[in-house]
Amino acid sequence: MEELIEVVRIEQRNEIIHVDRIIEKVRLLDREDKKDVGALIEILQNEDDDYLRRVAAIGLGEIEDKKAIDPLIQAFIADEGSRVRSSAALALGNIKDERAVVTLIPSLMAEVDWSVRSDIAWALGEIKDKRAVEPLIRSLINDNERRVRCSVAKALGEIGDQKAVGPAQPHHS
Repeated sequence: MEELIEVVRIEQRNEIIHVDRIIEKVRLLDREDKKDVGALIEILQNEDDDYLRRVAAIGLGEIEDKKAIDPLIQAFIADEGSRVRSSAALALGNIKDERAVVTLIPSLMAEVDWSVRSDIAWALGEIKDKRAVEPLIRSLINDNERRVRCSVAKALGEIGDQKAVGPAQPHHS
């Protein structure tokens, strides 16, 4: 019984250390001068905690520094956390760099998580690249999730291509 109690104490101490480390990193991310793109990229690429990777992606999107594009694309492609992928997609949309389009388009239909698909659509609408119009139209017609179709319709409106007018009309209700 003594050994079990000691194991529980060790686990609690480890958890406290983990929480303290997270709080320390969140403070770094919440600093007034979020201009430390390198620190945010480091957290996005190397942090074990998905919450911190999410916050780093969001911070990179707020800074809108083009140096963040490749790390955000990599996080979008490779991160196992759907919320991290969503945050990376949103950040890419905020930065509005067309390099992200070739990565976002295939995921619009392939992504399993509807909230990530919705954020992909939003990002494509923010980037306003005409290459996204046809895939967005296909998603508008074929996606089973109403919330994704709503994001897709808004994205098509942001891009403003006439090809989207017919397919988007029945979905405005």
